[in-house]
Amino acid sequence: MVVLFLFYAGLIWFARQTLANRGIERLSVWELTPTLLGEYLFPTVEPNEPPRESGWNYFPERFDLVAVSGAILLFATATGRWALRAVFREPGSIGVSLDRTDRLYWSLVVGLALWGTGTLGLGLAGCLSQGLFWGIGLAILIVESYLTGRERKAPSVAVLAAPRDPFAPWCLLAIVPFLLAIWLGSLQPPNDFDVKEYHLGGVKEFYRQGRVGFLSHDVYTSFPFLTEMLCLSGMVLRGDWYRGALAGQAVLAAFAPLTALGIYRTAVRWIDKGQSRGAVVAWSAVLIHLSCPWIYRISIIAYAEGGLACYLLATFTGVWRTVTAESASARRRWSLITGLAAGAAAGCKYPGILTVVIPAGLGLCLFPRPSEEGPGWIQRRGMELVAYAIGGWVTLGPWLLKNLSETGNPVYPLMYGVFGGRDWDTASHAKWQAGHPLPRFTNLTQVLGDTCDRLADVFLGSDWQSAFYVALAPAAFWAIGRTRQRSMVDPQPVPRVLPGALGYAVYLFLAWQFLTHRIDRFWVPMLPILSLLAGAGLGELWNAVRSATADRTREVQMVLRGLIALPVGLVVICQLALATSPLGGNNSYLSPLSEARRLVKTPCVALVESLPLKATDKVLFVGDAELFDAEFAYEYNTVFDHSILERDCSMAAPDLPADQQRLRSAEEIRSRWRARGITHIVVNWSELLRYRTTYQYTDFVHPSRFDALVQGGVLEPIPRPMEQTHVMWEGVAREKQIEALRWAPQLKETSPFGDTLRVYDVYRVR
Repeated sequence: MVVLFLFYAGLIWFARQTLANRGIERLSVWELTPTLLGEYLFPTVEPNEPPRESGWNYFPERFDLVAVSGAILLFATATGRWALRAVFREPGSIGVSLDRTDRLYWSLVVGLALWGTGTLGLGLAGCLSQGLFWGIGLAILIVESYLTGRERKAPSVAVLAAPRDPFAPWCLLAIVPFLLAIWLGSLQPPNDFDVKEYHLGGVKEFYRQGRVGFLSHDVYTSFPFLTEMLCLSGMVLRGDWYRGALAGQAVLAAFAPLTALGIYRTAVRWIDKGQSRGAVVAWSAVLIHLSCPWIYRISIIAYAEGGLACYLLATFTGVWRTVTAESASARRRWSLITGLAAGAAAGCKYPGILTVVIPAGLGLCLFPRPSEEGPGWIQRRGMELVAYAIGGWVTLGPWLLKNLSETGNPVYPLMYGVFGGRDWDTASHAKWQAGHPLPRFTNLTQVLGDTCDRLADVFLGSDWQSAFYVALAPAAFWAIGRTRQRSMVDPQPVPRVLPGALGYAVYLFLAWQFLTHRIDRFWVPMLPILSLLAGAGLGELWNAVRSATADRTREVQMVLRGLIALPVGLVVICQLALATSPLGGNNSYLSPLSEARRLVKTPCVALVESLPLKATDKVLFVGDAELFDAEFAYEYNTVFDHSILERDCSMAAPDLPADQQRLRSAEEIRSRWRARGITHIVVNWSELLRYRTTYQYTDFVHPSRFDALVQGGVLEPIPRPMEQTHVMWEGVAREKQIEALRWAPQLKETSPFGDTLRVYDVYRVR
């Protein structure tokens, strides 16, 4: 009863927190849940407003996206089955020593990693051919189908299944709306800055230039891009960069249910052991994971964290499969698969090296093997580590080699002081470090205070966090203790997966706190581990009530179980409302794609599209880098790359500050732009002000520079309507106002409607 009381107390505590981005209490969201879900199901049409265009009649517009994403998943599954067949083939056996569900899970985990890595290889070779990709995928699928047909004639491996439980249908019913929302949400046009800037924007450039290569103007595209390669694969298979990107987003959304399947299998295998109590823990963990608004969010936005979370869990599971395997041969094979998953995690995002590759390697080194006996164990352990390294190199090595070849730095742009790097210098490195600072502390009191603050940020402060993680924390610790007690009397004790999960979660939190610049989504990959722990807590609580009421009437059992089921159901419904309502972001699931695309189009792109451009025109953007939507030719640079405008226009005199540099001659500037086809310049002063107040930006770029270029006959201003180029001053962030008045007061202008900030300037090259 104490744990049940703490569960309720945790829910109430969580509900009283404020949504940081909305300024309202979570309790208000709970109260608005009926309205939010009702509006979603039966939208209100305001008087004198046209009805909203939305409905299943627009779903056929997405058929090609579903087909391409489905093809990628099929090709990846077939590729993964090939790999598993090669790794787990037993002498004289056609099949692999995995049951059907495990085979599906590991086929997709391994197959998506290999398909993405293969796309990188073909991209580096300049072979981004639609026919080639379809040919390779269909060939793999056909051969695998033939081998699978032969395999059915061989004896099958017994399935490790959780028993039927009344809990399962209710959990399935609860998670279906989340899966549907994730699927439909992933087919929406993207509207996130980072996605448009490099997750999809950079991949679009690879597709349009016909190869994967170094982009000197976008440092982010030198990151490991495993999940982005799946989007590139969608572009190639579809033969269209925009619709292919949407299909790729749907592939990335599949990481959510795939991760949930991994959580389920982990719980069934080790926490539940396939006994009657097991289904509750496994299904609880799945429900907690898929109902978390953060999982919905990273699934409908083409971030790398969904893939990283999937491979983090797969690596965690692979380590336990390795250390519990019964033979040295099986341990080596599982070490290889674990390495593939760990390398894929780092292939999604550099932090995966720190959060997955290193801890998994240490786990394989240090964890005891119950079945490991006799002399030569050190040699066998060494062979397992070699297999792990080989697997990791298959999926991470190509990214390191790519950067080493292109820049001389395998982890470009990181570790500049060790490796250096092409098109990078001390100033660039200092700017990067300032933009991605690590926390610094001077005493233990600061560390403890900061730890408390960060725990609150993660478990209470994030708008898209789930109530279950904080509310079920006491139950999770209780489950760990109960599992330890049972293992002492169990003749076949299970591995200490729950204590291992707790230790790993603590490590992941501390790594995020001390070794990253603390962007909230950077801790999201630890959610599968937290879901496993919270699911164990909820399952233990449910089973404890079941055990305590075994001799009671059915009515008493239903009442006591209802004390758990009711708040769980309410939280799930509330989180569905939060995720799928406008509070959770864009929810135009079934709107016409053309209209949805128009609504989320980057303003600078819409501005340029209003100009009478010719097919041969090219735009140089200054400040803007969020250009995925653009269908015209353009150049740009990110805030951390060298300014193209400065490179083209500055005399670059040594030892002279950027703001004091003289302009090149008008003819020299004009000839440089003509050589590259630059016909227009668009300046986003709002973005430049944002950069100047955060990451910094070169002082060379200033309104006076463009005045000088106009006076010198290089540029000609193109007048645009004020509603396109200005915003009201009172709506500008305070820090931008201060910087504008200090650095470029001419950006503040007076209009008949009040003071404004000039956001855009548009010029034609003479």
